[in-house]
Amino acid sequence: MGVLERQGYEVLQDAYGREGRLFSVHCDLLYQCDLDCAHCYLDHKATHNRSTAFWKDVFDQLGQLGVAALTLSGGEIFLRPDILELVAHARSRGFIVSLKTHGGRIGEVEAARLAELGVSEVQVSYYSPDPEVHDRITRRAGSHQATLKAMKVMVAHGLGVVASCSATRINFEHLEATAAQ
Repeated sequence: MGVLERQGYEVLQDAYGREGRLFSVHCDLLYQCDLDCAHCYLDHKATHNRSTAFWKDVFDQLGQLGVAALTLSGGEIFLRPDILELVAHARSRGFIVSLKTHGGRIGEVEAARLAELGVSEVQVSYYSPDPEVHDRITRRAGSHQATLKAMKVMVAHGLGVVASCSATRINFEHLEATAAQ
């Protein structure tokens, strides 16, 4: 999201607040993840997922309530085979849509579709510019490379990408370098 878009978002959010209206909703679409991050709070990763129809109905109800923005998260949302369908449905209802992901499953096709759909922002879990530190946190070899590649692909497609970094004992000394990248 660019500076002007962010300012517009904040103005809209303030207007909703003044009217006592619900502006945004965070939806965890699933609990599964193909990483095993040291700091992860999701301890029920085998939980049953709701259907595509269930989430579309939730989005429809939120639209009827006048909600403006949705954040779609999980677990890892790109483990859902229907994630692009759900994003398309949310956007067709006029929601401002942001996503939270580790990015490792996003390639050219996914990035192009997200850009086409007008996703406002993709928050990507990124823990260190040092691959060893990042992979140690995710407990998956090669996760740094996959995440960094996805971030570059999304930026190339014009998507707003934000690195989301949880500070841990493992990466604390790398936070300044992470922010600088």
